[in-house]
Amino acid sequence: PDLLDASLLTSGKFETKVYLGVIESRSGKLRLLESVLRSYDLDDNVDLDRVLEQLPAGMTGADYYSFALSSGQLALKRQRETIDSIMVKENLTMDRFKQLYVKDSTRFTTLRIKQRDLEESLRSIRASVSLEELIQYQRLAEIYSDVKIDS
Repeated sequence: PDLLDASLLTSGKFETKVYLGVIESRSGKLRLLESVLRSYDLDDNVDLDRVLEQLPAGMTGADYYSFALSSGQLALKRQRETIDSIMVKENLTMDRFKQLYVKDSTRFTTLRIKQRDLEESLRSIRASVSLEELIQYQRLAEIYSDVKIDS
């Protein structure tokens, strides 16, 4: 609201103002992480608690989504490299590869995120909200509402 023209904030312009901060509870972060990864097939060895411990503070929902997308892209790259390696090693065309490896197997038809994909993605992820910005947003939420936010 501090970036909006004051005339937009006058009575009757917006029915409700809602502050959506970053999730701070461990259980909330875990639910969000599970939610953004739900469209992917996770390897049985994936440890989301371990990943959660390594995620930077101040991540927004968009940051979590970006992390999931990055992990999926790394899994796709890894799978593609595996396919290329097999094709070169065995001197196969794509059609022959499909006949031998894809017909009765989900190994190459399902994108599976592994722990290493998540961990590699962790190396490049950055929170989009700094601690200073978070404090400023919390102050604004207190100014524009009757709710006190505990830091």
